[in-house]
Amino acid sequence: MAMLAVGCNTAATDSDIIADAADTAAGTDLEAPDLAADDGSTPDLPDSGWLSDAADAGEIDANDDGTPDATADAPDNLSKDDTTATDESGDSPGDAGDTTDAPDEGPSDTYVTPDIPEHGELQGKGFFTVQAHEGRWWFVTPDGLPFYSIGINACNPNGSVDASTGENRYKAAVENNYPGETWAQKADSWAAATADRLKSWGFNTVGAWSDWNRLGKTMPYTVILNISGVDWQVGDIPDYFSQEFADRCAQVARDTVAPRRDDPNLIGWFLDNELRWGWDWRSPKTLLQDYLAMPESTPGHAVALEYQGRPYEFLAVVAAKYFQVTTEAVRSADPNHLILGIRSISVMTHPQVPQAAGPWVDVYSVNNYEFLPELYDAIDAAEQDFLDEGNWLLNYYGVTGRPIMITEFSMRSSEADVPSTWPVFYPTYPTQAERAAAYQAYTENCFAKPYIIGQHWFQWADEPAGGRFDGENSNFGLVDGDDKPYTKLVETMTLIHAQAPDRALE
Repeated sequence: MAMLAVGCNTAATDSDIIADAADTAAGTDLEAPDLAADDGSTPDLPDSGWLSDAADAGEIDANDDGTPDATADAPDNLSKDDTTATDESGDSPGDAGDTTDAPDEGPSDTYVTPDIPEHGELQGKGFFTVQAHEGRWWFVTPDGLPFYSIGINACNPNGSVDASTGENRYKAAVENNYPGETWAQKADSWAAATADRLKSWGFNTVGAWSDWNRLGKTMPYTVILNISGVDWQVGDIPDYFSQEFADRCAQVARDTVAPRRDDPNLIGWFLDNELRWGWDWRSPKTLLQDYLAMPESTPGHAVALEYQGRPYEFLAVVAAKYFQVTTEAVRSADPNHLILGIRSISVMTHPQVPQAAGPWVDVYSVNNYEFLPELYDAIDAAEQDFLDEGNWLLNYYGVTGRPIMITEFSMRSSEADVPSTWPVFYPTYPTQAERAAAYQAYTENCFAKPYIIGQHWFQWADEPAGGRFDGENSNFGLVDGDDKPYTKLVETMTLIHAQAPDRALE
């Protein structure tokens, strides 16, 4: 069984990695215009408060009911079943058609079906793998069956504390409604009932931030490692070139990864979530600026000095180093399970990042929400070189050569007892019926794309009316704060999930 990282290019030095990544950045059509000053800055960008400013100015209406239309010296780009990401003619999946210049009108623009490689009959390997067969990418179960992942995020009995009241409505509902003398017993009862509910609604995967210790006993599951140790809300940047970073990755691999290396119910590992790779809502800085600001004694600062005035080439080098260090650490502790990527932000990811990821990961994961038009306009105004997320993430597939999994998306409605006023940039549907219809349209788009192998809904229960830790107060749940399901939504989900690509083959 071929591995992506273990035993591959272990003799590569930092200088090899840096040189190869720089050559890739400088020698491909991903090279961005030189907009930078000598210090690596990108001029005339909005500050990191632009989303809040837009909301305060009324440019984004929090109550808008409008609805949108339904490289390092890396190992060969192999999936875990010893197959390549190219078709029999040797063409890359990205050669099917260049859609980079498609207009950015949100997540569903025009679409050109890409070439899908052929890896032969699906084969069970004892653990989940990925494989392309008969024009479609699949997860493959340990027994060799096709599997399309329909997942649920943040599915746990703990709920969220209301930042305004200090109360935890959902946890109280679990305590009051499920049998048991202790909290652990009640949580066990909750997990048994919740797994049954999820399966009856057509879900087959436990997603990130969920109680996978309990739910993962009876359902396939995924785990998010937060291997970098950064706070995604702040977007701080570690020195990915440092020994301290490598040591942290090795520690996470020993403590979290190794104990589950033999579990066939585990699909794979998310390395991180929504990392910052430059300008976004958390900071106006490029990574080159961040690294040049590090102490002169740090390895990352020394590398950054070589790329002054070339922020995009430096970004390629940093991303290559990140994926090398993290995936080698995980593979050393667990050669059996898939690496599922970093849950990139669909509308704010530079192409250098998925390009660097492609040779190392088995699946590239993307958080892909629908947004109000004002957000797309604000991002476009920043004049960044973000990868076009239109055409249903087709360019992510073309750049990585890896199957794509959507790892966060959701819809909300004003027909709920939470206000759904924050974040301001998501549409709010007037009724639960319209929310369900939006879900159906989104899901049908996913099912129709042969390179998409799963989609994970955010989240199990509604956020608190007074806001969670970061102020979010949205109707994202399958159930409300009292653990009661949104009937129209889950009925629609049940019907549409029965049409998932793997179930269509049954």
